[in-house]
Amino acid sequence: TVRLGEDGIMAARTVQIAEGATLDIETCTPDFNNVYGQGTLRINGDFPSTGDYSAFVSKDGGTTEFYGSGHTGEISHFEYNNLILNYDDNATRTFPNEERKQLNINGYLTINKGKINFSNTQQAIHIGSDLNIAENGGIYIYRGTPGVTHYDTVQVGGNFINRGEFVLTL
Repeated sequence: TVRLGEDGIMAARTVQIAEGATLDIETCTPDFNNVYGQGTLRINGDFPSTGDYSAFVSKDGGTTEFYGSGHTGEISHFEYNNLILNYDDNATRTFPNEERKQLNINGYLTINKGKINFSNTQQAIHIGSDLNIAENGGIYIYRGTPGVTHYDTVQVGGNFINRGEFVLTL
């Protein structure tokens, strides 16, 4: 495990996170040009806004874990290979309200702690493998504006294990 804890501490052209390895972005905003691999990227904040992470979040990529209390729920990527949410608190974070966006998780989504809200303009949530909501986790999906037709989709390609909360509101 490599931990990055201060802004500006790390700049690199290419970063490989190998299978079994973890890169922990604690409190910094790294300046990476290209990130790839099958390891784990832990982020205590929002996803880095610079750099090319497309290989890392693709179907053959790694696992992204948002943890702690620094992540506001804003996501700049709408594709992940595996996604883990493990917040310090039980606050609900609202994922972006952007028209015609599909959140595509090629592998699994695990919510260990914390709650996420997909609100009225989210078009689809596709999870290629398992959805696991732990006791302190939750997902809320709201229809949005009354009288407005939404064709939102939640698709789970594997097991759906819910020990927390899963709320669909029409």
